[in-house]
Amino acid sequence: MEDKTFETPPSPSNLITSLCSIGYDLNSAVADILDNSIAAGAKNIYVDFALHESKEVFLKIEDDGCGMKRLELLRAMRFGSFDPRQTRKISDLGQFGLGLKTASLSQSDRLVVRSKSDQEASCFEWNLDLVRKKDRWELIEHSNCLPEMRFRSEEQSLKSGTLVYWPEVKALRGKDKESFNASFMSLRRHLRLIFHRFLEDGDTNIWFQGQRLESLNPFNPDSMALIRRSPKIAWPPMPEQPKVTAETFLLSPEMLKVDSSLTEEEIYNMQGVYIYRSKRLISYGGWLGLKNMPKSKETSLIRAKIDFTGEVDGGWRLDIRKKNAIPPIEVKKWIEPYLRAAREEAEELYDISRSVSGKTSGIWLKQRGKAESLDFSQPFLIIFMELCSKGVSKEVTEGFLDLIARCSPSNLKRARKELSENELLALHSAVGEIKKEERFQEEAVNILKLPPFNLYPYEVKQILKEIEK
Repeated sequence: MEDKTFETPPSPSNLITSLCSIGYDLNSAVADILDNSIAAGAKNIYVDFALHESKEVFLKIEDDGCGMKRLELLRAMRFGSFDPRQTRKISDLGQFGLGLKTASLSQSDRLVVRSKSDQEASCFEWNLDLVRKKDRWELIEHSNCLPEMRFRSEEQSLKSGTLVYWPEVKALRGKDKESFNASFMSLRRHLRLIFHRFLEDGDTNIWFQGQRLESLNPFNPDSMALIRRSPKIAWPPMPEQPKVTAETFLLSPEMLKVDSSLTEEEIYNMQGVYIYRSKRLISYGGWLGLKNMPKSKETSLIRAKIDFTGEVDGGWRLDIRKKNAIPPIEVKKWIEPYLRAAREEAEELYDISRSVSGKTSGIWLKQRGKAESLDFSQPFLIIFMELCSKGVSKEVTEGFLDLIARCSPSNLKRARKELSENELLALHSAVGEIKKEERFQEEAVNILKLPPFNLYPYEVKQILKEIEK
C-alpha cells in the first residue's frame, strides 16, 4: 500500500495572528519598514505620526525609492514573498519576505501600502479583522487613492516612491502625553543609532516629524571621547574580500560624560559587540555570550564593531525582527581572543582613567566669585616648576603650558583632542620624573590618576612601557 499525501493548509485567521505576534516592538517594527526603503534606493525617508479626530495615533512612512508597479506590490504584500535561501543583493536588508507585513500588523490591525513606479500607482491593504472574519487570505485593492495615501510630493513631480500607512498604532493607543513623548523619543533615538552609517555616509536622509535626523554613532570616531581605535582585522584572513571584519574602540569615561548626553547606566549598557549587516546595525551590547565575559564597569568603555554582508547570511542566525544576530561558531572562535585582549586593555586602563572626586579639573581651582587659578600643590605643576628651574627645552615648556591650558574648566570639553608633539614630550617628561624620583615612588599610581594624566590613559600606558624597557 502506497503512502498518501494530504494538503493541510493552515487557517489564515490563526496563522496571520501568530505571525503578527512574534515579538516586534514599535522601534524594531518601524526600523524594519525603513529597511525596505533603503533597499529601494530611497534618498529621503519621511516618518510622521499624527492624531485622527478619533484620538487614534496613525503613522506614515514615505520614501522616494524606486517604487513598485502593481504586480510587484501585490507580490510584496504576500506573506513569504521571498525565499530566504536565495542570495540577495548586498544592499538588500531583508531576508524572509515577511518584514513589511509582520512588522506592520504587529503594530496596527490595518496595513495600507501605496507605491508608484514609472507614473503607475497602485494601493493594497491587509485588514486583520477581514482575514479573521472570513478566514481567507483576502487582500483589499483600492481602486481610488485614499485621501490619507497621497504622497507628500505632487503626483507630477514624484516619479516613484512608496508610502506605508498604519491607521491605528496599537502601542500608542490611550497613552498620556508623557508616555507618548517617551515612546516618540525612544523611536527617534533608535533610528539614529540603527541607521547611523547610512546617515553619516549620505546614502539616505531620514526625516522624523519634519526634522532631519543626525546619526548616533556608538563609537564616537570623531569625538574627543575616543582614546584608541584598533586596526581592522578580517576573517578569513587570507581572501582579498573577507566575509567578516572587526575593530575595537576604547573610549575615555571622563570625556564621554563631557561629550555626550548619555547617563552612566546607558554608557554601561552600550558596552560590547555591535553587529552590522550591510551597514545596518542588527544587534548591540553584551559580549556574544562568551564564557567569563560579563558586562562590567571596567569594560564599559570598550566597544567592538563586527561587519558582515547579506552574501554570507547562511552561517549567521538572524531573527525575523532583525534584533538578533548570532555568528557562526568559527567566527566566534576567531573573534574571541581579539575581544578578550580589548577587554584586558580596558581593565588595565580603568584605574588610571578615574578622575579624583571633588576636583573640577585637578590642577585648576575654581571658587565661586573668583577667577580660575592654578593649584600649585598638584604633582604635575610641582614637576613643571622643578624642570623649569633645571632648564628644559622650549618645546617641552610649551608642551607643559599647553597641557595646563587644556585642563582648565573652560577647555575641558576639548581636552581629549589629539596631543601635539610638544605635549607628548611634556607628558613623557612628567611621567619620567614620577617614575624616577624616589619621593614619588609610593604615590606614583595615585598621581597618575590625577589630571592631566587621567585624561590620556592610553598615552600614559605607552610611555610607561617605553620607560620600563
